[in-house]
Amino acid sequence: MMTLSDWQTQRDEIRATLNRLLGDVPPAFTPQYEVAYRSQRDGYAIEKITFKNGVDDTVYGYLLLPDD
Repeated sequence: MMTLSDWQTQRDEIRATLNRLLGDVPPAFTPQYEVAYRSQRDGYAIEKITFKNGVDDTVYGYLLLPDD
């Protein structure tokens, strides 16, 4: 089991390994989403959203929004 001291000693190496394994990561951005549909329920609404992820792919998701 890794202790805090172990982590502090090894974190730069672990971070470098993780970055190498993940490859190129696109820059951070704020996506512009579109609401595909909205459905009102008792006490909340459901929105189905889509947005481009910055590398030519579309992300689909649902938001559950309380009325308050």
